[in-house]
Amino acid sequence: MVAASNGNHGLGVAAAARARGIVAEVYVSEQVSPAKARRMESLGARVTTAGRDPLSAELAARRAAESTGRVFISPYNDRDVVAGQGTIGVELHRQIRPLDAVFVAVGGGGLIAGIAGYLKNVSPATEIVGCWAGNSPVLYRCLDAGRVIYVPEQPTLSESTAGGWSRKR
Repeated sequence: MVAASNGNHGLGVAAAARARGIVAEVYVSEQVSPAKARRMESLGARVTTAGRDPLSAELAARRAAESTGRVFISPYNDRDVVAGQGTIGVELHRQIRPLDAVFVAVGGGGLIAGIAGYLKNVSPATEIVGCWAGNSPVLYRCLDAGRVIYVPEQPTLSESTAGGWSRKR
């Protein structure tokens, strides 16, 4: 299996692959935290650095999966993955009632989709707030424009939620 992630998705794929005795390859960008890359490797994943930003890593991972016949596991465009991310909403709902608002860090949108999908079903009054790194508001700006646009980025401590279109293509 192949994934692309600078953060928790890569760690989750590495752990799941290890549990099933499968070799996972996780593509990361140059922005990845060295500690997260080492953790993925400690879980048995092969970590491949591809490009300066998360989008470049994802495109390389998709090409690698397609050219080798492996499965690509998307962090934001896979119903099962998003449903799994929704279990955070389950935990919050079980622990805090009433739940007025949830603030979610947003990169590709899978985490907030899962959490919001669950909470809006069981607690419609709960406000879901997306939080973008000030230096990487790529998804926010693209959603606001209604299409994929070029959004300049700067380095951010939140490398796992960096958008990925840091230069004109």
